[in-house]
Amino acid sequence: MSKDKIPAVKCERCEENIPESADIRSLGDFDILCDSCAEDFRQCFGPQCEELGTDFVESRNGDFYCDSCQDNLVECDDCGQLTDTYNYSIYEHDGYSYCDDCATGNCAYECHSCGCEVSVYTSVNCEGYDFVCEEMCEDCYERRSRISHIDSAVDTSIDKSVLDGAYIKPNSWTRRELSEVSEGNGLTEAQSREYQSFSKFFNRFYAYFGDGYESQKMIIKKGAFGYDRWGWFETSVQIESELNEKVFTMLDYFITDNSPTMYRPHGKFGRYQPFAFAFAKLCQFYISSDNWGDAETPSEIEEKRYIKGRYPSLELIDYKKLLADKLADAPNKEARDNIYGSFDIENGVWLRFYVDFIDRAKLRQCIKDRKMPDGKCLIKTVNKLITQHVKSANQFHDLYGDSDDEESVKAFTSTAHPLAPSEFEKLQSAYRIKSCWHHYNYESFWNKYCTNSINVTIPARIGFDAQAHEKVVAFNDRVGACQGSSYKETLGFNHISMSSNPHLYLIFYDPEDETSIIGRSAIRLLWKRSSSKNGFSEPEKDTLYIAPSRLYLDGYSHGKNQFYSGMYKALNEWKDVIAERLGAKEVKMIAYHRTRHDSYSMRDYVSNANDKKIAISFEETDPNYNESKVGKFVTDWFYPIWLEKPQEEAYWGYYPDEYQGYESAYVDSSVYSSYATRETYNGHYSLIEVKNE
Repeated sequence: MSKDKIPAVKCERCEENIPESADIRSLGDFDILCDSCAEDFRQCFGPQCEELGTDFVESRNGDFYCDSCQDNLVECDDCGQLTDTYNYSIYEHDGYSYCDDCATGNCAYECHSCGCEVSVYTSVNCEGYDFVCEEMCEDCYERRSRISHIDSAVDTSIDKSVLDGAYIKPNSWTRRELSEVSEGNGLTEAQSREYQSFSKFFNRFYAYFGDGYESQKMIIKKGAFGYDRWGWFETSVQIESELNEKVFTMLDYFITDNSPTMYRPHGKFGRYQPFAFAFAKLCQFYISSDNWGDAETPSEIEEKRYIKGRYPSLELIDYKKLLADKLADAPNKEARDNIYGSFDIENGVWLRFYVDFIDRAKLRQCIKDRKMPDGKCLIKTVNKLITQHVKSANQFHDLYGDSDDEESVKAFTSTAHPLAPSEFEKLQSAYRIKSCWHHYNYESFWNKYCTNSINVTIPARIGFDAQAHEKVVAFNDRVGACQGSSYKETLGFNHISMSSNPHLYLIFYDPEDETSIIGRSAIRLLWKRSSSKNGFSEPEKDTLYIAPSRLYLDGYSHGKNQFYSGMYKALNEWKDVIAERLGAKEVKMIAYHRTRHDSYSMRDYVSNANDKKIAISFEETDPNYNESKVGKFVTDWFYPIWLEKPQEEAYWGYYPDEYQGYESAYVDSSVYSSYATRETYNGHYSLIEVKNE
């Protein structure tokens, strides 16, 4: 061997020569290993184990384990691979062990709500969670916490609703019905048109939000003339502010008050009563001065005492002229004093008269029309009269003063008879002026009348259709009612039930634009349960009760009381029509005693209207509290559109503005729905009766 040649190095494991250019490795018990043998060595991945070896077991994660560390390995019962339980998770379920991948891919159970598979991975990791305990997926469980299904509200079952035949739902018809309708969706042309209007409105209103809740789209054919027919009952109501009656009382007082303090000085006839003067066309005056007239017989004199349709201005002038002529004929002051004195004693220096009759019907009409009897503006004229009267009273008070006798004399001199010959006679004939508001404190009512009084004929319609429903919801948005789009996820969620329940709308329209809604109420048709029965007993149907909901108005707040009374007058015109259609022997209108979001109940509003044509009474009185007995009412069963609703602030029926309740039932034999709902009301109420003309 040459001295310069390096001897070959052998691998201690395979005993093969290692090339000069190759690296020499040292692993475990071997100091010299070739690259090939070195690659067969693995380091144990066990905890706190650094052993190297070639016969180690490989796990599913690509790690190797020595014999002593293999106790931490568990075989997956699905894929057969080993998992290091010290560094990785193993999932035990139903007696089987699963690695990560298999736990994710294997089903532990199916969600009993939506039917989706819940993995072993989720089931084991979330063991003890409520959704796993109830074998639901997490989404359905969370959804259930915010969404209710109608199943949770069902407490009874029925065969089917009495309204079953009035429902419209595509492709849910019987064979007989299908033979009578057009091909395609199973609807007649009119039914299809109405259903499409409803469906488009439904989709526009709820949009994507509606996809998150189970529904069954259908509509009920209903209107003012019963079920299974459309139609509107059209009428109108006269809305007259209660201020009109207040102002009528005020003017009646002002016109007929004959006390001297209501008079004012007048240049031609000395003094006059300004309000009687302004409304003289409506009045008949009676002259009560003794020995009035001189050439006529007593009967002729008596006849001339009545002055109709005009103020007795001529008589006042004649009477003043008669006294003036006698005084002018007197030869001296003493004679004048005697004439004036005897005139005062015998007949009075002032001609005495009063309003014997006033045409109050015409006065009321003047107030309604806001016109004087001669056609001039009533508000402008009366305001002028009031201003002048108050001014005269203030001037008198300013002259009269508080304690100065001389000033008091000046005040009385200003109202003395213009022909009084001396200061004494002036004081004797004088009178004190007091402001009209001092007599009758109606100033606040008058000011309101000047700005807020109304007297208008309002068009009204009772009925329902999909187009009107959409317009009502737009109106709700305009007035901020909770049955609008702003509340579609809460209080207004089930406003769509109006399309499937038996309720109707009463709608008031703008008299200047009969396409514009200014007010609306939901009309419930109720039947009374027997007072001795509770639960789900069916009601007696001899008497139909018409129960309007709280009235929403756009404007006209100063006439709100009158709109409530007007609403009952409109319902009164219609009530016999619907009672006949529904087979009721009697029909009554009721007003709830409480309502949400308002300090006044419906009964309060009707009572505050002070409408003489409306009577309010209790049907039954509780003798212990002098209050109406609690009534128990239900609507007919109807089929719901929504089968799910938000858990919070949403209802199975129309919004319960008057604290209505709900009952739900399974339906056994309807092709339209497997569920039914009806609204209930248990509470105090009053009967509303509109008196005939």
